[in-house]
Amino acid sequence: MSQRPTVRRSDQGEIIEELHAILAAAGLPIQGDPAAFFGAATEETVRAFQRSRAIQVDGICGPDTWAELAERRFALGDRLLASRRPMLRGDDVRELQTRLNQLGFDTGKVDAIFGPNTQAALMTFQRDAGISADGICGPATTLHLRRLGHLADGSITSVRELESIAATPRTFKARRIFVAARIHGAPSAAQLCNQLVELGANVACSLDLTHDAGAAIPAAEFDADLCVLIQPTADRDWRTAFYGSGRYRSFRGEAIAVAIARRLSVDNYGASSGTPNRAVPLQLGFLRETRMPAVVVQTTSESNAPSDETSMIAFGIKDGFEQPAPFSQ
Repeated sequence: MSQRPTVRRSDQGEIIEELHAILAAAGLPIQGDPAAFFGAATEETVRAFQRSRAIQVDGICGPDTWAELAERRFALGDRLLASRRPMLRGDDVRELQTRLNQLGFDTGKVDAIFGPNTQAALMTFQRDAGISADGICGPATTLHLRRLGHLADGSITSVRELESIAATPRTFKARRIFVAARIHGAPSAAQLCNQLVELGANVACSLDLTHDAGAAIPAAEFDADLCVLIQPTADRDWRTAFYGSGRYRSFRGEAIAVAIARRLSVDNYGASSGTPNRAVPLQLGFLRETRMPAVVVQTTSESNAPSDETSMIAFGIKDGFEQPAPFSQ
């Protein structure tokens, strides 16, 4: 589904009929628009689905929304889960990761993507449970996971991330930061890169992304400590976002996102656009795909954000690395 075209209000055709059918299957039937027309009712229904999945709420069905519509179809046990190319994605993978993490088998980020860390955690669980350690989650493995569910309390991934943060010096100088943007966000991102360099960071940039998740590979190659996506204001309910899925959240990402939001709030930026200066956990494709902590920051201008605004963003990133421990608003 992620290859489907982006559709929005006033579009029409077979793709809109398909969208209506998928939304109806998700328990969100369209009331008021013709079957092949993307009208006000369709837009509001898309917004409702986006809110339910903690992705950007813009009423536009783009890559993130199509992907979430596809992934919601599967619950744990509906299909065999194993390492494949392309990697399996879905709510069933997210549930598997959550259950394994709660039992102490570290899958890494709970991102609903069946990657190498998930496979390794699954095989360790299978060995400990005395079943075939084949790295495939089938009926026997699912049964064992559900039987042990009452023992699950917390997440080993979260514990290890907190331990890692506690063991890392609270310094900003020489941190490796990857800054990304699409063309329309490039001026603000370029200013941010300059500000971060002035503060002593090691910075790499990708300012012409064709899709947000495209930052994942170059950020990994740069071995970044943090990946930052800059975008003009789109969702007016938040200013900064970090990755969160169910009980899992990125503590480092949250700390930095909150620190940026606080810096912006103190200086009253964003007031003219009506955008609250707050940080929220989301499951945007960019935040899911990156292996390191990541944040999305919305700037207040669609062209060139004020240099003092990007300066506050840079100082917020610095604050996030230097503070003693992750925190929540």
